Amino acid sequence: MGRPWYAHFPADYERKTSHLTMLEDGAYRRLLDHYYSTGMALLLDRAKLCRICRAFSEEEIAAIGRVLDEFFTEKRDGYHNHRADEEIAEAKRRIRIKVDAGKRGGIAARGKSGRKPNSKTIAPAIADELRKNTPSHPPPHPKKQEFKKSFSSGHGLGNGAVTIENPHERIARFQQKIAQALGPAGWETVLAACARSDPKHEASLALCKQTARSMNKGWPRQWPISP
Repeated sequence: MGRPWYAHFPADYERKTSHLTMLEDGAYRRLLDHYYSTGMALLLDRAKLCRICRAFSEEEIAAIGRVLDEFFTEKRDGYHNHRADEEIAEAKRRIRIKVDAGKRGGIAARGKSGRKPNSKTIAPAIADELRKNTPSHPPPHPKKQEFKKSFSSGHGLGNGAVTIENPHERIARFQQKIAQALGPAGWETVLAACARSDPKHEASLALCKQTARSMNKGWPRQWPISP
């Protein structure tokens, strides 16, 4: 499973690589980029790895070799990096959670009627599963009591004045639309935008607001933010 991006923690990286030369540091980053983009261990063929990393001079080829020897473990299926293997395994686990949650949400929505599940019914089920299985993304804590509230044009989630029985359900539908607009990582971004303790909270919240503006939707005053 390839990944279009991967987390980079500068402090951790600097602590482990402060002894590397600039050439060796560049070799390591290129090897990691290839590792994550393919989602599997590196080839055992060092000559091919050098070409993949665009290492042609003797110094560059030597740098690739030193980095492989220090940061990768040679196994039967390729050169493994322990941290990269953990990150890729975690990404696969999260995808399985989303797929399983979608299936369970679809079954629950279909019920005995046999009708096609409604996406508005499935979305909360996916969100619930993600909150249960994502410790680093604490769930929002909306108030439990139901109350009526009017959203006027410019402050609500759509156009015109709307009165609803439960504003939290309205926000859930709004979050679903934002997640769908963001693509495969939409729910992860929405959940991070709801958790102040998440390292990606500020960036995720800004991205959600930007997406809402691009969809011509007002930002809800009750957007849930957990500690």
